[in-house]
Amino acid sequence: MGLNSKIQWTNEMTEKLVTAYNSGLKQKEIAKLLGMSWGACKNRLVALGVFKPYDNVQKMRSLSKIREYTDTTDMLIAQMIMEGYTIPYIAKFLDRDKQDLENHIEGNKLTIQIWQRYLLQQHKQFYAKREVKLI
Repeated sequence: MGLNSKIQWTNEMTEKLVTAYNSGLKQKEIAKLLGMSWGACKNRLVALGVFKPYDNVQKMRSLSKIREYTDTTDMLIAQMIMEGYTIPYIAKFLDRDKQDLENHIEGNKLTIQIWQRYLLQQHKQFYAKREVKLI
């Protein structure tokens, strides 16, 4: 088949492709089994909704949002909580996983509280005029 030829997928070919893919066969082996490129096979799997190429991207994005917390991050979290921001907003602002942020706050409550006390002491005039939420 040439570069510009369109593959006419039969039911038998499609079934063979899906079965091979679901059985865990390697990409190269699937392509060889069907006598075509992996790209052609992948396009068919995407069209069928069997292969979702962006699932891995979403997983990688979520994993990249789970990383170490620094003192500066903790101070910013403490400040944002004091100023009434929600956890989902803070997570988005810091480009963090929401659940990871919730777990971090819960597991480091004392650290966040210390930062809040520090901020209140350092910025008395600023926070004296505002409603402050402490954890």
